[in-house]
Amino acid sequence: MITIANPIYDSVFKFMMQDPRVAKIFLQNLLNCTIEELVVKNNEIITIEIDNLKLSKLDYSARIVQDNGEKTLVTIELQRAFEKTEVMRFRKYIGEQYISSENCFKNTIVVNNQKKVIDEPIPIIAIYLLGHNLDNIKQAIIKSKIDFVDYQNKPIKGYQTESFIKGLIHNLIIVQIKRLPEKPKTKLEEILSVFKQDNPKTDNNKQLLDILDYDNNSDEYKTIVNCLVKAISNKSVRKHMELEDTLRREIELNEETNKLNFNEGVEKGRAEGRAEGRAEGEKIGIEKERAVMARKMKADGMPFEIITKYSGLSKDEIEKL
Repeated sequence: MITIANPIYDSVFKFMMQDPRVAKIFLQNLLNCTIEELVVKNNEIITIEIDNLKLSKLDYSARIVQDNGEKTLVTIELQRAFEKTEVMRFRKYIGEQYISSENCFKNTIVVNNQKKVIDEPIPIIAIYLLGHNLDNIKQAIIKSKIDFVDYQNKPIKGYQTESFIKGLIHNLIIVQIKRLPEKPKTKLEEILSVFKQDNPKTDNNKQLLDILDYDNNSDEYKTIVNCLVKAISNKSVRKHMELEDTLRREIELNEETNKLNFNEGVEKGRAEGRAEGRAEGEKIGIEKERAVMARKMKADGMPFEIITKYSGLSKDEIEKL
């Protein structure tokens, strides 16, 4: 059994994905291709702040080798999410990738027999690791497949080489961590299994996980596990893990307080509603009794003045009875 730092923590995930070997193994298996060159863009980690909790957003520039041997430069955006409400954050940052000049390269083309230098977009691949489950998709790992058809729904060939189209679409890979199988069946599932939260070191400390089966796994898996073992002794990582726990507890406490206040408000509203309902019911009851009395007095031929005096109804109301 081997103990590792929990990669669900942002500081551990950052430590892990800044290791060139680990990042390359992780991304090559997710993309199912060979990565010839991989660098973190801007040589820094961009942080995203949510409810005072900072989460890493990692952007890579990679040169990948296709099955046919063709080499392609791509931008890889890697993010993690724990709440279903984070989709708008993802839209914001994928939008920034589209407009960033860093995601373009200069290309020389010929227009009207003249050479012209234009900006060509670099393809974008977005990868999201979800700590929550999608409601209607049971598969743990999914990826997008974009096809184009004509108006008769017949497939169109050749769009993959059109820079105009490639610049307006991006590929998407989603991993639902909680849906990963208990026993990995593929190398990718094996690698992603380090994120599973099945074996915390203690019930009160989620910072450490126990790897129960280390020797029978691949060398790539062991490389990632060994990196996560090193993270335990990194003072900066441990310090930030403590900070993350503190911030998450504050968020949970605020959520519980807001929920309690909401429930108290609902109960108070119900009580006030019941009181108003009783008062309204009593009022309606009294009005019905007055109408019955006025109807009897009218039937007995009593003057309107007398009926109005004792029933409280107007002459017009009495006439309508």
